[in-house]
Amino acid sequence: MSARSGAFAWGALALLVAAASFGSFWMGAVTYGNLARATAKPPGSAELLVEAASVGARSTVSIIGDHLDDASPAAIAKAGLSDRSARGAGVVIGDDGEIVTCAHVVAGANVLLVRFPRGSAQDAPLRATVVGVDADADLALLRVHPEHRLDAARWADSASIQPGQPVIAIGAPYGFEGTVTQGVVSAVNRDLKFKGRNPVRFIQSDVPEAPGNSGGPLFDAGGRIVGINAQVFEADHGSSMPLSFAIPSDVAQRVVARLRRKAQ
Repeated sequence: MSARSGAFAWGALALLVAAASFGSFWMGAVTYGNLARATAKPPGSAELLVEAASVGARSTVSIIGDHLDDASPAAIAKAGLSDRSARGAGVVIGDDGEIVTCAHVVAGANVLLVRFPRGSAQDAPLRATVVGVDADADLALLRVHPEHRLDAARWADSASIQPGQPVIAIGAPYGFEGTVTQGVVSAVNRDLKFKGRNPVRFIQSDVPEAPGNSGGPLFDAGGRIVGINAQVFEADHGSSMPLSFAIPSDVAQRVVARLRRKAQ
C-alpha cells in the first residue's frame, strides 16, 4: 500500500467513525427528546394541579367586612372584626398591595380587612381601601399597604381557554379559608341574562363552589388567573351538579385598568 492510498484509507476510516459518532449522538438526542416528552407532566395531571394550587394559594386572600358606626382602629379591634369568618375571597394582582374581588363581597361595608394565607410574610390582617367598584361587572379593586412585598398572581388569556380545560378555585366557602377545589371548564361566553345590568359573558365550570368563594380566583393548570369567581347556580330541586361562573380574566383586566384610571 502506498503512502497516498494509506492516507486515503485512514481518512475514509476517520470519516466513517465520525459519521457513526454523529449518528449515535443524533439518535441519542431523538431518544432523549422522546423521553422528555413522555415524562413531561400532561395538562391537568395531579402533579401540575398541585403545583398550580401551591402557587395560587400564596396570592389568594380572604375578605372580612362590616359596617361600623365607629371605624376607628380601637372600635375595629373591639368589634373583633379580624377574627370573623370571611365574607368572600380576593386575589393579589400587585405586589405593592392591589387586590381584586367581587363588588358584592364589599357591598355595604365601610370597614374591610384582608387576611393573608398562613405562612405568608404578611401574617396580620390589613385594612383595605376601595379604589373603585364596577357593579355591572361585579368587580372591585382594593388596596392594602403591606409591610412586605406580596405574592402577586399572573393573569392568563381567558380568550384562549376551551371547554374541558382543567381549572382550580381557591376561596373561603362557608368561611373555610384556603379551600382548593378542582374541575374543568364547562362552557365559555355564558350569558346569565341579568336584568338591568350589562351582562358579562361568564366562564362556566364544574368546580364545586359555595358562598365565600366569591371574589376568589379561578386558576389554570399553570397557576394563572383565568377568571374571578362570581356566581354559583343553585337549583331549587337540589341538584348536586356544580354550576359555577367566573368573570373572565380579560374582562377583569379591562375593568381594573379603568378603575385605576378613574382613581387617579
